[in-house]
Amino acid sequence: MVGILCGLAVYNSVLVAFPFPLAVYKMLLDQRLTLEDLTELSPVEGQSLQELLDYQGDDFELSTDYAQPFIRIE
Repeated sequence: MVGILCGLAVYNSVLVAFPFPLAVYKMLLDQRLTLEDLTELSPVEGQSLQELLDYQGDDFELSTDYAQPFIRIE
């Protein structure tokens, strides 16, 4: 619905103030998005990724765990 409204506004040359995040404008200008753009959109995920990037320890190991859901079809 929002896309239709934006499209109609552009088509009819109507100036409408849509408070889009900076990341949307960067994507329209074909600019590279950064971690700060993610942090603006979702602060928790951005901060978590920044903490992972800043982590200097070597006390973890690479592992992959797989879980198989058990679904019973009758």
